[in-house]
Amino acid sequence: MLSSLILNELKFSIRIPSNPIHEIHGVERGLGVFLGSKCIVGEGAGIGMPVALDFRKTVFPGEAEITEGELAKRFKLNKVSIKYLGGLRVEQPYRKVRSFLAPLYIKNRVFRPLYFFLMALRTVLGVKSRYESVEEKGYVDVKYGVEGNAVEVRVDASNLRCNKFLIANELSGRLFTKLTIDDLDIERIPPWMEVRGKELSLISPQLGLSMTIKKPPQCRLFAGREVLGRRLDWAGFSCMPDTRRFRYRVEFERID
Repeated sequence: MLSSLILNELKFSIRIPSNPIHEIHGVERGLGVFLGSKCIVGEGAGIGMPVALDFRKTVFPGEAEITEGELAKRFKLNKVSIKYLGGLRVEQPYRKVRSFLAPLYIKNRVFRPLYFFLMALRTVLGVKSRYESVEEKGYVDVKYGVEGNAVEVRVDASNLRCNKFLIANELSGRLFTKLTIDDLDIERIPPWMEVRGKELSLISPQLGLSMTIKKPPQCRLFAGREVLGRRLDWAGFSCMPDTRRFRYRVEFERID
C-alpha cells in the first residue's frame, strides 16, 4: 500500500495540462495523474486513452464529452497525425523514411542513435504534427474508478468501427525510467515491446513511485518509453483487447 504521504498527495483529474510543443498536443488524453500540484504525465497519454487501429491508419481521439460529477469520458475517434514543414505538408516523404527506420529502431538499439538524430533534426527544421479531422470511427466510453491507491478503468468500445484498438496508459518518461516484468528488471526500456509476462511495473526512482498492471484476460499487453528533447516524454503500457468491453486495474505503490 502507499504511504499516507503519497495517498494524500496523489490526485487524479479528468483534464491534463497541454503543451503545444509536445507531440501529442491536439489529442484528447485519458486520466491525469498529479503528485501534489505537479502533473506527472509529461507528454504521455495519461491513464486510459483509446486509439483506433484501422488497417494502416492510426486514429486518435480529437474530441471528448466529459460526464459531470464523474471521472468518465466519451472519446470520439476522429483525428490523424499529419506532418508539416511550415505550411508544406510532408506526410508522404516523412512516412516513407519513418516506415523504413522504425522497425530497425524498435528491434535493434544500434540504429537508435541515428533515429534519434533524425527526430532531433526534424525538430530543428520545424517539422510538426498537426492532428487533422477524418471521418469519425465512432466513440469509446471510458470510466475511471479511484479506489485508494488504484484506478480501475472500464472500457466500452462497442460503438467503435475499426479493425483493432488499444488503450494507452502513459506517464512521463523522464520520471518513470525503470521497468519490471514479473519482478524481472528490464535494463533498457525499448520504444515498443510486447509483454509476455503476467504483471508489469513502471518505476520512478525520482518520485519513489511505481505503477503496476496485471495483464487483463483476452488482452495483449505492450510497453515502451521514448524521451527526446521537449517533444517526446512518455513511458507506459497499452492494452490491445480481443473484446470490445473490458476492464483493468492500475495500482500505484510507494517504493524505497
